[in-house]
Amino acid sequence: MATKTMPSPFANGMAEEIQKTDIFEMRGQQIQVTVPVFRCIETGEQFTTDEQDELFLELLEQKWREHNHVPTAEQLTARREALGLSAREASRLLGFGVNQFRQYESGELPSESNALLLGMFCDHSMLGKLLQMRLAALPSKTVRKLQELTHVSALGREITTIHHWPRHAAVSAMYAPSVGRVHSGSAKRQAAKRPAIADAWAMPGPDLVQPAALPGWQAAAVIYGKAPRAEKSTSYLPIVS
Repeated sequence: MATKTMPSPFANGMAEEIQKTDIFEMRGQQIQVTVPVFRCIETGEQFTTDEQDELFLELLEQKWREHNHVPTAEQLTARREALGLSAREASRLLGFGVNQFRQYESGELPSESNALLLGMFCDHSMLGKLLQMRLAALPSKTVRKLQELTHVSALGREITTIHHWPRHAAVSAMYAPSVGRVHSGSAKRQAAKRPAIADAWAMPGPDLVQPAALPGWQAAAVIYGKAPRAEKSTSYLPIVS
């Protein structure tokens, strides 16, 4: 590939483009970036063009995002659309100002605290946790959208439907050590009095990570001190996405 050249502003000769690696400071962090600059062939002095300056800023921001695990504008838009949310709904979910999420989708750099929330927003395993945290502040329409993805219960404290998890293990883990049909009346009221399951994370698909990431039998035993009776026809463990 031919080296780019241009007239040098320091002499009558030409300047050639080279790659320069240096360490720059951004938000208190030292970040190494390799950027193109021009060097005068005669004097050795270096200078940049407006195009190179714009590229430098883009590369520096990109490196900062990578170092701090901050989603890009494109990743935020893709994630929001995958969840079926408007930018306003996404802002509400994260506790931002009305137009804040749209600004981040336009490329604005977030603060450190907001960067953490945006990382949670793009993390499949954290969506259920976000919904639980913000349940009371969200419109019912937004809640219904997200519940279809996370399967978080209407109580906002426990995760309910678990596909590929033996039915008796799922029922026991959610409501009681006894196995049986859970009715919508008093059983749910009794369930609401029980402590929420610790470390239960909602996944955006049909499968969930069970409490403490244990197989269904062990999870129920840990929570209630008694493992449910095994079914003869079930020989598999719950699937963890």
